[in-house]
Amino acid sequence: MHHGPTNPWSESNSSSLRRIQGDSTIDVASITSPESARDGQFRGEDIMDVARYPTAEFKSTEPVDLSAVPESGEAVSVDVPGAMTIKGTTRDVVARVNVKRAGDTVIATASVPVTWTDFGVTPPDFAGFVTVQPTGTIETLVNLAKK
Repeated sequence: MHHGPTNPWSESNSSSLRRIQGDSTIDVASITSPESARDGQFRGEDIMDVARYPTAEFKSTEPVDLSAVPESGEAVSVDVPGAMTIKGTTRDVVARVNVKRAGDTVIATASVPVTWTDFGVTPPDFAGFVTVQPTGTIETLVNLAKK
C-alpha cells in the first residue's frame, strides 16, 4: 500500500548530521492498493475508520545518532525508538531505519512491525475466504535535507 507521510524532522547539530529527532504523520485516507474496493473497506468504520482517525503518527522519543552514516552513500541501519499512534491508540515501538547519504540529502527508509489488535484494528476476515494476518509492517520513505 502507498501512503503520503509528512515528516518534520530536526537536526540537533547544525554543522553536520549527527543526531536527529522527529515525527511522521500519515494521511490514512491516502493509503491505496491496486484494488479500490479493498481500499474502501480499509478506510471504512470497521477497519481504519478514517472519518474518526484520519491520520496515523510516529513520534521519535529520543534523538538518534547518525554520525556513522558514511559519505560514500553506503546504507547504515539504526533503531529509532518512538511512539506509534493508530486509530487513537498509542504504543511504544522501535522503527528499523536504513539511512544513506545522497549528496546534501539523507534518505531514510523505515519499517515498524505492528500487531493490528494492539491499535484497535481488527484484521478483516471475509467468511474465511479472505483473511488478513494479525501482524504487519508500516513502511515509510523520508528524504531529509538541511534548511
